[in-house]
Amino acid sequence: MRPGDTVARLSGDRFGIMLSDIARHADAAIPLSRLHAALAELIEADTTSIAVSVTIGVAVWSEDGEEPEPLLRNAEAAMTAGKVGGAGRTHFFSAALGEAVRGRAQMEGEMRRAITNGEFVVYFQPIVDGIASRTVGAEALIRWRRRPASSSNSGCMSCGLPAASAGAGRRKAASCGCRSTCRRGSCARTSSASRWRL
Repeated sequence: MRPGDTVARLSGDRFGIMLSDIARHADAAIPLSRLHAALAELIEADTTSIAVSVTIGVAVWSEDGEEPEPLLRNAEAAMTAGKVGGAGRTHFFSAALGEAVRGRAQMEGEMRRAITNGEFVVYFQPIVDGIASRTVGAEALIRWRRRPASSSNSGCMSCGLPAASAGAGRRKAASCGCRSTCRRGSCARTSSASRWRL
């Protein structure tokens, strides 16, 4: 890095770099391209060559925030978005990305409240053997019965949960649905004369 730049380890394999004399996104391109080039060189450890790559998220004061915490949060959001395209990339924060991050956070909050309020309901859709004219199984569908207070305008969905919520809320909703499916499926199979798949 350049004289005047600061590097700090944040946690695990996450590092923060504070570049001096950066007024806009384009100003960061040259020093960060040099960083990518330096890290692209193999590291020799005993008889092993180790390849290192890095995904960099960039937020610029004051374009992307004027306080340390929002700047760091926006840089992390840019880094996360950059990882989608693979390692070895630099991704810059943008207003559109910020809106997407806020949307995901809002969705996560709504999903947590939905779990607490019992808004996720499991439905079973029969799978029928047309030749034998009998039910051979069922597909479990989780639906979100949103209450009017929910601010998101997306409606009831089946199977997949909203793509915007890939975090803890989605995992908890899926786990809740799986538990309900297993309980109800077990009772249905126990009471049925013939075995069917779920």
